[in-house]
Amino acid sequence: MLKIMQELNIVRAWVGLNDRQTEGTYVWSDGSLATPTDMKLFIDQQPDNSGDADCVIILQNYMSMDDV
Repeated sequence: MLKIMQELNIVRAWVGLNDRQTEGTYVWSDGSLATPTDMKLFIDQQPDNSGDADCVIILQNYMSMDDV
């Protein structure tokens, strides 16, 4: 995914992960729960729910996820 983002000059993209139903419980768009391995893909100190963030994006320049 990051390679495609770099080729198309996309700096951020939604990854299909959110905690809209239950704060702090991240669910993929197919309904499966995020695993501990998935959660390690976040930037340090994230997710932090700043601004009541519910959706997750990947940031190409950090090669990590952030909640927005």
